[in-house]
Amino acid sequence: MPRKLPGVLVATSDLPSLFICDSGEAITVTAAAGDEKGPPTCKLAGYTGGLMRPRGWGQNVVIDLATLRLTGQVIPLLRDHDTQRIVGHSTAVTNDGRKVDVLGTVSGVGGDAHEVKETSRQGFPWQSSVGVDLTEAKTTFIAEGQKLSANGRNFKGPFHFVQHGLLRETSFVVFGGDPKTSATVKAVAQPQGRDEMNFDKWLQALGFDVATLTDDQKKTLKASFDQEQAAAETALPGRKKKGEKTPTSVKAKRQDDDEDEDEDDDEQAHPTSRHRRRGVQASADDDDALTAQRKTLAADVNRVAGIRELCAQFENPTFKVQNATVLLEAHAIEQGWDLAKTELECRRESRPAAPAAHGKSKDDGISLQAMEGAIILTAGGQIDQVLRSRGDVQAPTWMTRPVNDENRQRVMEASHRFSDMTMMDVARECARMDGTLKAFGRKDILEAAFSGSTLTKIFTSSINARVLARFEQIGDSTMGWCGEAEHADFKVNDVIGLKRGAQGMKKLPRGGTAGDATFEDKGEGYRVHRYAEKYEIDEQDMIDDRMDLFKSIPDDISEQAARLRPDLVYAILLSNPAMADGTAIFHTNRGNVGTSKALDETNLKAAFGTFRTRTENGVTLDLQPTHLVTAADLEFTADGLINSVETRGSSGAGPTKNTLAKKVREVLSDGRIDNGVTDPNSGATVAGNATAWFIFCDRQPVVEVAYLRGTGRAPRIRRYTLDKGKYGIGWDCSMDVGAKGIRSTGYKATN
Repeated sequence: MPRKLPGVLVATSDLPSLFICDSGEAITVTAAAGDEKGPPTCKLAGYTGGLMRPRGWGQNVVIDLATLRLTGQVIPLLRDHDTQRIVGHSTAVTNDGRKVDVLGTVSGVGGDAHEVKETSRQGFPWQSSVGVDLTEAKTTFIAEGQKLSANGRNFKGPFHFVQHGLLRETSFVVFGGDPKTSATVKAVAQPQGRDEMNFDKWLQALGFDVATLTDDQKKTLKASFDQEQAAAETALPGRKKKGEKTPTSVKAKRQDDDEDEDEDDDEQAHPTSRHRRRGVQASADDDDALTAQRKTLAADVNRVAGIRELCAQFENPTFKVQNATVLLEAHAIEQGWDLAKTELECRRESRPAAPAAHGKSKDDGISLQAMEGAIILTAGGQIDQVLRSRGDVQAPTWMTRPVNDENRQRVMEASHRFSDMTMMDVARECARMDGTLKAFGRKDILEAAFSGSTLTKIFTSSINARVLARFEQIGDSTMGWCGEAEHADFKVNDVIGLKRGAQGMKKLPRGGTAGDATFEDKGEGYRVHRYAEKYEIDEQDMIDDRMDLFKSIPDDISEQAARLRPDLVYAILLSNPAMADGTAIFHTNRGNVGTSKALDETNLKAAFGTFRTRTENGVTLDLQPTHLVTAADLEFTADGLINSVETRGSSGAGPTKNTLAKKVREVLSDGRIDNGVTDPNSGATVAGNATAWFIFCDRQPVVEVAYLRGTGRAPRIRRYTLDKGKYGIGWDCSMDVGAKGIRSTGYKATN
């Protein structure tokens, strides 16, 4: 059956899958305007776009706001990133490419929400922190001395650059990442004044969505609003200028105006019409200036949106500015480029360049993505599969898109066109892309290629693609009937069971108190171990054009990682070790073992009866058989017993219905039961038995398999560069896994 890969891996380094960045920015909490009983609102500055030092990373981190994804406008507001400590929810999340702001409501009803409200009332300085999921993110390490521009800033390595992260939540914290910042918190009612109300309605009348405007846009619009208001107020009859005394007749007129205040409130929804109804007309020059300002602002909003859409279509290309690599999107927005210039530069940066080995023109050139595809094809792989990144194994971006995607079609066509490239051809083209190619001797080409980053990226992407495709195809007969867990570390973890009596839950009299559940005195302890191997491609492999390594290396990584779990599980079943109580998992004292029991209809029915009537501490366990697992030699026998519609006795008399049909959910077999297996944990060889068969209930698994938390229950791949006079690239593959027999609820039989 296909292997399930629920987790994620990052190929660049050993990083946590959930990234918490403390912004240290202020949080403002304000009671609902006009309704002191309503839930308070809050404003959080989630991330300011700068360097951070998150826990567990070891280096500074920059999140690329241009590619940061949102789950939506409504995300959880938590305490200290704990999903059990709900404070409220957001009502709007804005990302202007330089910072992330969150507007929200303290809608929680628990103790943490109450604490935030009450401490805010006393002026406690809450700060904010955001949680970014890196499951499908791309993480690049920027080495020391290298420069990169993002989020409207310039950065210098070393640091991790995170792209395509997913904003999952924002939290109230005591200390943020920046100790110099402070929070202004107000939990008392602050009704909006007439200016604020007028300004909001003025924006709505112009067709703007207040929640989606950035602070800079609001500032510009507020200036326009104030200018219009000032012009209107100056033109009103009887309005005095600054420093001018108010005549008595004007005071009387103003008193009459105050009596019309209700009418003014109705007119606030359409501020410009108010002046016309009162016979007030701002000057033509002021109107023209305001109209032009609004049009300019609207055009700039549309320009920024268009630039972001264009750059996304071209996979967010980078751009060289004074020897620094910056995101083209950020540079285009900052420099005021129009859409035509942005599209032109996107096409230039995405245009494939000609490989020297083929003498192609620029129009027939090759891109980095095409070289990845060409290597996969040369190694016998397929490029028409849709892949998804799993764990540390990151799929090439273009291979995660639908096959009929226009950009992917172009890459696939180019990949076939250049699939006859040699490894030296690839090295030469990568050195040219990196700008490190100075001479054309083989040693010069290899030295230049391995000193850059493109060759390493292409080789690693090609291996990742093959590992992803291969790992999912490898079957695992232990899936479904083994328990699974995740351990936080490599220390021994105990599995403690409940000790049940014959009665179980007892009737509780009125006013009585429930009794305590009793845990077993002894638990089954085990831990996760790390299993690893490394692979290298060096200078000799490049010169010998060992393209076959891009098939054999990922295939071996997939095979070795995939076989660890079943090797561990079947080593336990075949060796039948003693449990914490000193008795083997399968033992006559437990009533869960049968000898001289060939797999046939009579013995299988008897085994099902034994299985269903198992007891523990006087309690019937009510085990339902879900899996029949046999040696490979018994595969067809087992299939016939469970999946046949009818049975025929030798006399042909009696009922013909197969009463064993569908009594288990799945019939599985494995050659390790026949041949034996080498235990990865101890290195010892455990003998097999070709007549052995087992019955399991997935609700009470006999064996539990554990993985290290955060590894995605999948292999982890990290790349490195050869040194000490050698040119080449290496990859170490590791798998963090452990297994243990934790219950005796199965049944084993042999003949």
